[in-house]
Amino acid sequence: AHVSFKPSLAQQRKCSHCTTTAVEGNLVVTYDVSRNETAGELEIFNGYFVHYFAPDDLDPLPKNILFVIDVSGSMWGIKMKQTVEAMKTILGDLRSDDQFSILDFNHNVRCWRDSLVQASKIQTEAAKKYVESIHPNGGTNINDALLRAMFILNEANTLGMLDPNSVSMIILVSDGDPTVGELKLPTIQKNVKKHNRDDISLFCLGIGFDVDYDFLKRLATENNGAAQRIFGNQETSSQMKKFYNQVSTPLLKKLDFNYPKGLVSDVTQSAFQHYFKGSEIVVSGKVDTENVQHLQSVVTATASNTQLILDTLANVEGLDEFLDKDKHADPKFTEKLWAYLTVNQLMAER
Repeated sequence: AHVSFKPSLAQQRKCSHCTTTAVEGNLVVTYDVSRNETAGELEIFNGYFVHYFAPDDLDPLPKNILFVIDVSGSMWGIKMKQTVEAMKTILGDLRSDDQFSILDFNHNVRCWRDSLVQASKIQTEAAKKYVESIHPNGGTNINDALLRAMFILNEANTLGMLDPNSVSMIILVSDGDPTVGELKLPTIQKNVKKHNRDDISLFCLGIGFDVDYDFLKRLATENNGAAQRIFGNQETSSQMKKFYNQVSTPLLKKLDFNYPKGLVSDVTQSAFQHYFKGSEIVVSGKVDTENVQHLQSVVTATASNTQLILDTLANVEGLDEFLDKDKHADPKFTEKLWAYLTVNQLMAER
């Protein structure tokens, strides 16, 4: 597909009576493709394979989720108002088989409930009232807040309170660097990683421009999660809800993508902690196309009620005829995609 973006002069103006122009924000193109195969689509071309995996006809896994909210003085005003609005929607979207709690922190850490509770209507309504009562002030003690959240999830697991097929996650919302308690960012990273005993996923939302987003990114990457920058404005609430929707429905956990040894090499990341509804996993690698006619993949994963084993088979020359006919097709797209994934992976590891 070719997308062209040509805003008129009026669309580029900051306001109706302004004379200066500026294109601000992100151009986002949202699209999807037809998906017929549960095990994903395996494509081979020019000595490289790409495996796209995005099943959606699966029951969600229950989740154990802790919301860790920065309520330091810098969150006062629009940031806190928008965070509260987002949290009320998010709490209302929890499923009955989910477990949750809320921690809010400034220089101290407070727990709405000291242990996880079932996401019943009564509990979620009580949590909404608690969030509405928060008044930001004081410093920022990120270290103690995250260690308390890890402790609650680890203890629940030790006591057998978690469904073995459930997914445990922490969502941190913050707008600044630590100012109280442990201040050294590498030490905070080590502390969190050390206490993450049960493959807990940490997702970090950095609000505004003062936050050290690289630090939040490292924290998340080291702990099976992802980070997102949230712009602190009137759209903060919708940005937070949009991010939460990406991780609110875990469908699979402990995924392994397997390919025949000796036939493939330089395979990108092929083991994943979680797969969420609406996302896509992409694995790529090199194929010995001279000595193989077909390539088989076997994906193993834990679903809500069973262990899944999904396999798919691809013909080495399956794309040749199609790409020859398409004038916009890039003959090196498989190689470029492999390179892109590999470089991203190396940067994340570094």
